[in-house]
Amino acid sequence: MSVREHLQAAVTEALTDRDADAFVHVGPTTAPETRYCLQASGSHERANGEPHHTRAMAFTPDILLQCGPTADGRHPAETLADRLETCLAATGTDGPYTVLTPRTIPHDAVCYLEETGVSVTASDVLERARAVKTPAERARIAHAHGAATTGLERGAALLAAARVDADGLLRGGRDGGPLTATDLRLAVDEAVVRAGTYPFANTQVAVDGTLLPGETDLPGGTPIEISVTPREPGGYYGSLTRTVVVDGDGGWERRAAVAAEAAFSSVRAYLSSDGPTVPGAEGDLEAEIRAFGFEEGIETEVTGIGLEPRETPPTEDVTGSVLRVAASVAGPGGGRVGLADLVVCNANGARRLEGPPLSLEPEALAGGTTDDG
Repeated sequence: MSVREHLQAAVTEALTDRDADAFVHVGPTTAPETRYCLQASGSHERANGEPHHTRAMAFTPDILLQCGPTADGRHPAETLADRLETCLAATGTDGPYTVLTPRTIPHDAVCYLEETGVSVTASDVLERARAVKTPAERARIAHAHGAATTGLERGAALLAAARVDADGLLRGGRDGGPLTATDLRLAVDEAVVRAGTYPFANTQVAVDGTLLPGETDLPGGTPIEISVTPREPGGYYGSLTRTVVVDGDGGWERRAAVAAEAAFSSVRAYLSSDGPTVPGAEGDLEAEIRAFGFEEGIETEVTGIGLEPRETPPTEDVTGSVLRVAASVAGPGGGRVGLADLVVCNANGARRLEGPPLSLEPEALAGGTTDDG
């Protein structure tokens, strides 16, 4: 099923339930909601236009309209309202007409629609449609996620080759000098680009939960959190977070990594059960981490992913969604172990997308990917 077929099926159901005539979206071409509707309308317009380059689109079971700026300066919503009224009348549908729109539709667009006699009612049908990914969308997310894996493996290889000097800092950067956060980010980003995606300044390096400025020297024996969130050419994101310790002493952070790995295994089982919810998944992650003796400093987050790195997840049924599952644990004296993965939820269960193992060892992360099927 294409994005167009998927959205029109969702719209048809919503129109029937609400006794409405059409679904309308109005927004700038840079907004993810607009880019999604442009896909559904069959437009090949790129998403890098001017922020105020507005498009107005209407969907019914039988009609698909798209309006942009006109030479006479009319607002696209005004043009769309006139065209929609003509098209609906041609199908034998009598007015006055009711349209469903997202709650975030610009106020001026609502005014233009209402001035033509259209009644506007808020609906979350677009949000719900975006939460379920079509096969093509999943393939794009998997491509971006694969690039994130390649980037993280390259960063882990750089850390695996580093050594700890007498001051407790990592060496192995440019010309054999100190290894900095910039060195690590550049290594990751270069691999991401070679994999056919774009880093968009989303690669982050953190210690103790704090993002490191560019030329900060990286410490040895301390958890270093690497987050990679590339975007593929079609606009879809992938996302991975791993924590690496070079020459660690196997203290609390190893127990935290074991707890997080158990939590990720548990949440996949939960998401494969009957009637899982996103709040339930976040609670399952936290409960499993607490079972390993951690009481404070636990953070869990489950969101959607797609045309945004973090999208609103499904409110009820997660079937058909791709979820970003993240959990982190703070140490008793500082430090943090954080992990994030992507999980695909199907009717027959949930599976983690292929990615690096859940390990603190840079050698393990640089050595290849794992897939739980």
